[in-house]
Amino acid sequence: MDISRIKENEGSELIMSNIGAFQPGDIIQISEKVDGANASIALDDNGSLVAYSRKNELNYQNTLRGFWNYVQTLDKEKFQDLGKYVCFGEWLVSHTVKYNADAYNKWYVYDMYDTETEEWLPQSIVKEFAEVHGLEYIHV
Repeated sequence: MDISRIKENEGSELIMSNIGAFQPGDIIQISEKVDGANASIALDDNGSLVAYSRKNELNYQNTLRGFWNYVQTLDKEKFQDLGKYVCFGEWLVSHTVKYNADAYNKWYVYDMYDTETEEWLPQSIVKEFAEVHGLEYIHV
C-alpha cells in the first residue's frame, strides 16, 4: 500500500524515492494491467459499501466516471463478508487502450488487502470472492 508508482527520471534511471518500499527478498507480482481506473470497495463502520479511487473516497459528486454509481447498485447485505478487507479492481472506462464496447463500465477485480494483518490475500481467495459475488476477475 505504501509503494508509489515507479517513475523514471529523464536518464531512464529509477528514482529511489519511488522504489524505497521494496526490500531485498520481497515477492513482487507483475501482471497484465487493464487500462481503466483503479477503484476499490470496503465496508464502513455501519456496514455500508464505500467506493474509492486510487487516492480518494468517492461520492455522488466524484463518481470516478460512474464507479460510485455502480457500487450503489450492489446489495450491501451480500458483501458483509468483505469485513476487514479492501477489494481492488479496475473500473474499465475509455482510456488509451481500446477494448470491445461490451467490456466497458465493468469492474475487474484483481486483489484484496487485509487491513488488520496488513497483507495481501492469495489470488485463490480473490478469485473465489469475485465468483461468489458475480464480479469479473483478472487472473494474475
